[in-house]
Amino acid sequence: MKMTRVELKDITVIQYSMISELSLKEQYEKIRKVLLASVYGQVFIVNAQNELLGSLSVNGEWITSLREVPCIYEDNIHGRLRDQILKVLADNPFVGLLPIVDEKNKLVAGVTCTDNMWYNDKIQDLAYLNYLYEKNVDIGYYFREKGYHRIAFWGIDKLSLTFANILRNCMGVTVLGIYDNQKLKGTTKENYINYEVDINFVTSIEEIFKINDIDLVIITDWTMRNIGKVAECKNVTFIYSNQLLKSLEFQRDMNTVTFLRWKKNLEKKGIECLSVRIPTEFDLGIDTPKGKRMTEKEKIAWIARENGWNIDSDEVMEFTKSRWAFQKNIIKSDGKVYFADYRSKYINYINKSRITLNNPSEYDNTIYLIGPCIVTSVFSQDNATLGFFLQDYLNKNCMKYKVVALGQSNDADRYFYFNALKDEELKPGDKVFWIDQTKLSSNWDLDTKRIFEILYSEYGEEFYYDAVIHCGREGMKRVAGFLFEYIKEHNKVPVREFLCTEEETESKNAKVSKSFEGNPKLEEYKKYITKEMIHKKLVIGSIVMNCNPFTLGHQYLIEYASSQVDFLYIFVVEEDRSFFKFDDRIRLVKEGTAHINNVKVLPSGEFIISANTFSEYFDKANLKGTVVDTSLDVETFATQIAPCLDISIRFVGEEPLDPITNQYNQSMKRILPRYGIELREIPRKEFGERVISASRVRECLKNNQWEEISRLVPKTTYDYLQTTFGGS
Repeated sequence: MKMTRVELKDITVIQYSMISELSLKEQYEKIRKVLLASVYGQVFIVNAQNELLGSLSVNGEWITSLREVPCIYEDNIHGRLRDQILKVLADNPFVGLLPIVDEKNKLVAGVTCTDNMWYNDKIQDLAYLNYLYEKNVDIGYYFREKGYHRIAFWGIDKLSLTFANILRNCMGVTVLGIYDNQKLKGTTKENYINYEVDINFVTSIEEIFKINDIDLVIITDWTMRNIGKVAECKNVTFIYSNQLLKSLEFQRDMNTVTFLRWKKNLEKKGIECLSVRIPTEFDLGIDTPKGKRMTEKEKIAWIARENGWNIDSDEVMEFTKSRWAFQKNIIKSDGKVYFADYRSKYINYINKSRITLNNPSEYDNTIYLIGPCIVTSVFSQDNATLGFFLQDYLNKNCMKYKVVALGQSNDADRYFYFNALKDEELKPGDKVFWIDQTKLSSNWDLDTKRIFEILYSEYGEEFYYDAVIHCGREGMKRVAGFLFEYIKEHNKVPVREFLCTEEETESKNAKVSKSFEGNPKLEEYKKYITKEMIHKKLVIGSIVMNCNPFTLGHQYLIEYASSQVDFLYIFVVEEDRSFFKFDDRIRLVKEGTAHINNVKVLPSGEFIISANTFSEYFDKANLKGTVVDTSLDVETFATQIAPCLDISIRFVGEEPLDPITNQYNQSMKRILPRYGIELREIPRKEFGERVISASRVRECLKNNQWEEISRLVPKTTYDYLQTTFGGS
């Protein structure tokens, strides 16, 4: 708290007799003029004997009852002055000048009181201006966009001197000078001689109105921050400096001008740089933010549902802990702000970027994604990030780009977002996408609003966590598709996606699968299955199955395959996107094969028929008649998985019903022999002249056909279905 005594001659005082005989209209005009000529935004009313009657302020308060006037008594009866001041300010924090009276209530002086709140605001504003100046941000952009070309300041202090000095060097803006009340000339402590700005002391702020074509007055004196309420000057805007600098509009324009500068510099080097708008809930017509309505239980339920986990599972707890842990470790160094390297089962952030699992080992150019949570993908596993889905589109269309997701904290200034590019080796043909929310810029090149409107119409609020920018798998996939379509349409290099031969695609995916080497999750999985390796066996076989649920058809394939090899590994698809949960499916396989001695049942991990390698498998119903590329999954199995277990044969069942699985089988026939792995196709077991399939069991379950189910599944599966779904 800063307190300074002000002598009576330096206070604005008016005798009540000067206004008491005037009409209401005349009183109003007189009061207005007195306030415009006041200091510290306060005018004291006295009678002929100089006794305090009341006060006026630029806040619009007119106190006429003596007992309502917050004042300080100079006698010792009321306690020390400082104690009195603190007590008064506790109830009146917005008063800049308090009257001091003697024992007869006569006005003898005043005391200015600068609360720490106002002092700290000024320090923060000054730091922010210096920061913008050091970063060479053109603050004039905001004023030009608003049509403020001729600007004056009111209040001579360090903030106004710095602000005016920076602004006077901005194109399209003229600083007309800094003004203050004549009564404060002797109290000004700043050495304004060293600033190239005109300093003017005047009797009233009204004198500023006489300046030709003035557009804006910036008030840095907090006691006069509301002078615009009584100014009544239609052609001039008044704004308090702290209000201006902290406004979303000003900060949004600073982000915009920073981006435009980067855009200009990058495009000179042949690098396309685009801003991408993500709408807010308000943009979608949602009045109350979902985050304010969500309970902790609902948040956990969303995480579980999004990832196909049980709400009480260890996976939910582990993912949540990882999500919080990696966001806490922020490094500030060399003009950059970024997350520290972090490795876990579900989230990996390495070398200032969220890992992109499917990056190719060979590429021509790089696509850089910069932005907050949507780029960092803080609510997604590594196999469902924005970078992953964009890379997936590019890989499948033979577009030779590598995606780098430079995700940063939402709390960081956007200047640091672009500064992250300084550590990257950008070259002609690269692309940069700044992806952020509506409120963070006033200039957007691309707009995803329509995508999110469709998502909202299809899923309601379920497609995102607590804010639209925190979208889940489907949202990430569609934004990635939006970016891909733009890249494809505006690609200056001849697009080869429609010219790729089958051999070219498979060759490319062979390289992509090798790029998985070193991936933390893959290396962890390889170590796990290596521990399960059966040594000193001549012929090792394998089967990959979803078992949704485990049927007699699956059991028949395993029994036959196990009879053809010394040892058989059964990989159960771990991706939890099937009707039956993974934990139930793998348990049923283990129970249904317990009688076979030379088999081992293993989870498939995230690199065998997974969203990373073969996402179409889980969307077969919507892809009928579609030709898909399944070679990445086969290449990954052949180069990364099979060598760990010495697998030389892979068994599959014939697929007369499912066209997507049939295409997968055809890919294995072409690719596996290149790596010394034999593919053996086994005829499917039938019942009632129909192939026994898991989909047939699910159909019977839907229709409550328990007798037929009993003929299609082993007893272990039947007992499970009875217990879980009931039956007679």
